[in-house]
Amino acid sequence: MGHGSLSYSGSGHTAPLCCPAEESERAGSPGLKADITTVGKKDDFQELKESQVLQVCKSANIISGSLHKILKEKLDRRNIAAHPSGVVVAQPTAEEFIKDLIENVVLKLV
Repeated sequence: MGHGSLSYSGSGHTAPLCCPAEESERAGSPGLKADITTVGKKDDFQELKESQVLQVCKSANIISGSLHKILKEKLDRRNIAAHPSGVVVAQPTAEEFIKDLIENVVLKLV
């Protein structure tokens, strides 16, 4: 495992959770940095940002690449709306946001 990588160790195996900063920057996203290097128990997730949790789930094959993309897009949009940016989110947009998450995430995971 490269320097700066995060790994998941559960169910008797270890899987890489994110790529080193250089690789993720080439892929168009900044490297994920965490104070921990292994997620082995539920409490370890408290040390991670939401985007890192999504990466952990994708790398550990808990969610698919498509589901990761949907969740990452929604997280980015939520972050834009949650911080002072001048961006206005109309009610129909918010409703579509919620509907998309329910149909493509919640109902797919149950």
